Amino acid sequence: MEQAALFFCDSTSLLTVKNVERWKEEVLRVCENIPTAVVVTKYDAASKYNLLEACRELSSLGFTEKNLFFMSTKENKNTWQPIHYLCKRLVSQAGLQITNSNVQMDDEMEEKRDVLFKERKETQEGGINDESNR
Repeated sequence: MEQAALFFCDSTSLLTVKNVERWKEEVLRVCENIPTAVVVTKYDAASKYNLLEACRELSSLGFTEKNLFFMSTKENKNTWQPIHYLCKRLVSQAGLQITNSNVQMDDEMEEKRDVLFKERKETQEGGINDESNR
């Protein structure tokens, strides 16, 4: 069974950022060498100092721009990118396949999903570096 870990911390509370170190150690003690990512929530509500401290602290734990995500659910920013990152990492490991699931979305959510995938495809085909979603 393939595994991954996604950690969340609150950019308005540096204590939660500092806790990521302990959480990561505990997870990696049990599940060695798994893909990890961290999501820093409420980036739209945090001070610049807190955002810089979060970045500094998490970088010291080995998180980089590839697996460190700032998220704002209020502004609907980066809400799917962390999951997408981990799924890509898991799929790239030998022997794993993604199949259709039985999860049903309502029509509005399905439409939004289709728009996201279309925009993502156009971005990839056009060779555009989509830094606005980071």
